[in-house]
Amino acid sequence: YRLCTRSKLACSQDSQCDRFVYAGPEGLNALGYILRQQDRLDEAQLFLKQVLELLPSDRQALSNLAMALQFSDQAAEFDALTADAVRAGIWRHRHERPIHLNTELPMRSWYTVGDSPLLREASVRLSDSFQKIFQEYQVLESQLPSEIVLQNEGLAKPNSWKVIWIKRAGSMEGCRSTIAPNTCNALRSFPLQIDSARFSIMAPRARVRPHCGQSNELVNLHLALRMGAASAIR
Repeated sequence: YRLCTRSKLACSQDSQCDRFVYAGPEGLNALGYILRQQDRLDEAQLFLKQVLELLPSDRQALSNLAMALQFSDQAAEFDALTADAVRAGIWRHRHERPIHLNTELPMRSWYTVGDSPLLREASVRLSDSFQKIFQEYQVLESQLPSEIVLQNEGLAKPNSWKVIWIKRAGSMEGCRSTIAPNTCNALRSFPLQIDSARFSIMAPRARVRPHCGQSNELVNLHLALRMGAASAIR
């Protein structure tokens, strides 16, 4: 395996990429992440373990390796890895494994609207905008199917989770008002800074694997637009 510097994708020897570099720790981390996304879990573990031989406290490699072990049902190795990371002070709990960890924040896996006035206000504004957001989603789904793309983080079975991006994390373009003006207006009214926003489309009986976010400074807000009776978040 080598890393294609132009497309930032894992490339094989017969790839059409015209620029290659042999990967150091950062490249091995990226390659392990891509392989995990592709469900090539044994290969992902190989590269991520190489990173940890060089950088034993690297949270990104630890997080991706923990997910690869979890997804491949290697419970004993997952427990040992996360327990060692907690003992070393890299993480505070085996189920709290962000790449960026702010230790001044409380350790929480779930928040309710009663936990913060900001969350309560955000919830009210989302709920007040429900009808407009739902109608906008229906238009996007029926009239702009090209906007529907795969959720490619390897967290669900292939084709079972798709998304329509409204605002991508780290994007300088901001909210996509041209395709979702009402949704963007609702987001701009929030008392919180919005990192990213999307419509998620789950196939029937889809299941999202257990996972952790990139940072414990981010809170995910979910607004269910259309769901089956057995749908749930654990």
